[in-house]
Amino acid sequence: MRALLGLLARRYAAWTLTWIFVVVTLVAVTLPAYASTYPDQAARLAAVRLAQSDGATTLLYGRLPSPGNPAQMFAWEVGSFVTLLVAVLGLLMGVRLTRAAEQEGTIEVVRTAGLGRLAPLTATFALLAVVSVLLGLSSAVTVGLRAARVAGVDWRGALAFGSVVALTYLLIALITVVVAQLVPTPWSARVTSALVVAGCFAVRAASDTQRVAWLGWVTPFGLRATVAPFTSNRALPLVIGLCVVVMLAVVAVALERSRELGASIVRLSTSRVRRSRVTSPMGLAWRLGRSTTCWWVAGIATVGAVFSAMGASVVQTARQGALSGGFLGAQLAREDPVSAYLAYTGTIVAAAVVASAILATLGAVTEERRGAGEYLRATGTSPARVLAAHLGVAMIGAGLALASAATLIAIVASYTLGGPGVSGAAFGHVFGQWSGVLVLVGPVVLLAGWLPRMAWLGWLPYAAGVALALLGALLGVPQAIIDLGPLHLAQGILTPLLRMTVFMVTISLGLWAVRHRDLALG
Repeated sequence: MRALLGLLARRYAAWTLTWIFVVVTLVAVTLPAYASTYPDQAARLAAVRLAQSDGATTLLYGRLPSPGNPAQMFAWEVGSFVTLLVAVLGLLMGVRLTRAAEQEGTIEVVRTAGLGRLAPLTATFALLAVVSVLLGLSSAVTVGLRAARVAGVDWRGALAFGSVVALTYLLIALITVVVAQLVPTPWSARVTSALVVAGCFAVRAASDTQRVAWLGWVTPFGLRATVAPFTSNRALPLVIGLCVVVMLAVVAVALERSRELGASIVRLSTSRVRRSRVTSPMGLAWRLGRSTTCWWVAGIATVGAVFSAMGASVVQTARQGALSGGFLGAQLAREDPVSAYLAYTGTIVAAAVVASAILATLGAVTEERRGAGEYLRATGTSPARVLAAHLGVAMIGAGLALASAATLIAIVASYTLGGPGVSGAAFGHVFGQWSGVLVLVGPVVLLAGWLPRMAWLGWLPYAAGVALALLGALLGVPQAIIDLGPLHLAQGILTPLLRMTVFMVTISLGLWAVRHRDLALG
């Protein structure tokens, strides 16, 4: 058991520590900004009144408690991003340690070594608990070190904040472990768990916007409101959350006992599967990834339309000069509110599109390491064609997502924001992000072709680009540097050409490198 836990920790250490580093960095760099965000007390009170009455910000972040001091605003705004990040981490780890490990054969090999039936699941619980503690302690210490430097920050509130982060991660991870026992494949486990996470977020949003307090007690994303770090610091929601964690673990064990290795509780019929003829690597990649691509396109377009629909009140407030400081205030501070909000929406859409494109591109690495690449190579297919096929599917998905989101946002913005030329501006701000999408996908192709075991490092430029675009103004980064970011809307023709050049160079190197190395299995 100890050897298995060490094996899992070693296998996923770099990936997990990178996620923890991103979370801690986000907390560390944003908290000090709230100490100097507002020029005076009157500006802060105006921002607090807006946040407490505006439906869009309430939907996104929840309800801001009074009196809205810097610590409370940090937990309200940045806390929403942090809990969402750790929820995604919990979802991915829950699938990796269970259903994905079974499909790859890792669990089968471990079972043949003489370990008990429940040993892999027990090791999964232990590793998830360790990561939860690391997330909670690192977040709490990072915030606590700012005690007495940022108004409202104290060690008790910092511990409450860290506990919320840790417990949100653990709840989502264990929900995913339960879901992974129910469905037959890693893909279906990720999709189903993602839908569950979206539902949990929707319940939290309904609780805050409709003022139904009890709904906040039944969703992991409601912990921020029920615990209320830097306000009441309640311990009861944390105790209840831990009880739910134990219940989820018991359910997961019961499901594990009632199924065979590799099987699922829900058995999907395959008698009506429609087969299609595949004649090229591109056709195979599209056949395997088309359903995921369609889900991404529909989801991105819907999220973009929702953001566009929520913009009317924020833009109106900004026009009146009442939106000062904070995350949205920083986003809308330097130009016309309508244009700034459309640029913000375009950045959100582009961030989602790049994430989907990176995942589609990394599918080539996943297939290679699982052995599927051997079968393609046995047919005489060049490894460069396989990687290019996954890149092609990623580009098709990215183009469809940008086009559909831009069209839908343009339609919605014409009704919600109004004004001459709003539809065209909305389409341009969203679809104009195409060059930024390309420049962020390029490093992933380079790493996938050159060093597939380190392909996950391709997420780092993406994380840096998103942070620079969304948090750069809040953190006081010079506008000239923000303008150099990959997700800043390109103006003119020079910037898109430079980004296209970077994209072509990186993918060319990646496709060249994959021809001159061996398969990376395992």
